[in-house]
Amino acid sequence: MPYGSFCVGNTPARKEELRDRLTDILGDDNLEPQIAESLRSRLLFADAQIFGRFSKMALHSIGRIGLMRSNLNPLTTEVRRALEWFEDHVLTGAPRSISCVERETFFLFLDGACSEVTEADEWSGVSIGTVLADKHGRLLHYFGHVVSPSLVKTWG
Repeated sequence: MPYGSFCVGNTPARKEELRDRLTDILGDDNLEPQIAESLRSRLLFADAQIFGRFSKMALHSIGRIGLMRSNLNPLTTEVRRALEWFEDHVLTGAPRSISCVERETFFLFLDGACSEVTEADEWSGVSIGTVLADKHGRLLHYFGHVVSPSLVKTWG
């Protein structure tokens, strides 16, 4: 591997687990909504090394099954193709190589806080913020935001 590069890939155990799940679903010609939801999430994680429109469309096809109230039996051609595509490309694909040579260095600092809301402190409650600096420590951008209580409620 060239200096300043690294590879990102899935572990052999993750590939095997996903390959087994896909093989079972394709063999059974059946996909339960709960399984589709979980599978979509796991494939999305595995797909992090691959960029492309087809993988997004395939994930969308699988994700729609998670919204259904009953099993998809038999599998539609679209869902079968999506599952087979992941089986062929994502699980057997080479790790993605990333080169950092000749790239600028930046530092991103993130923070979040959660405290009781008080009238005296405009930053009380749930807040988030970030600072972006260059390699010399010069401030480039920053922001801070108090998250609305109504949005915070949706997180629970």
